Amino acid sequence: MISLLDDKVRSKIRELLSRFEEWLKSEEARVAIKDRSVKLREFQTLLSEENVEGLTEPDFRKIIASLWAFVGWTNKD
Repeated sequence: MISLLDDKVRSKIRELLSRFEEWLKSEEARVAIKDRSVKLREFQTLLSEENVEGLTEPDFRKIIASLWAFVGWTNKD
């Protein structure tokens, strides 16, 4: 079988995966997962087939403000 990853890369992936698995057990992870679930439900509601036609400007603002890319671009001053 041909391996697409060399040993160094596989070793790094294992290390990162191990750290990620440990993080998943933390309170920080629990909060982050809960926050994602809340955002997912909000998006599913706002962008559902029944609601998408009636989106208002505040709805769009809420969606945009919660996007990670937008958060990274906001003025930190």
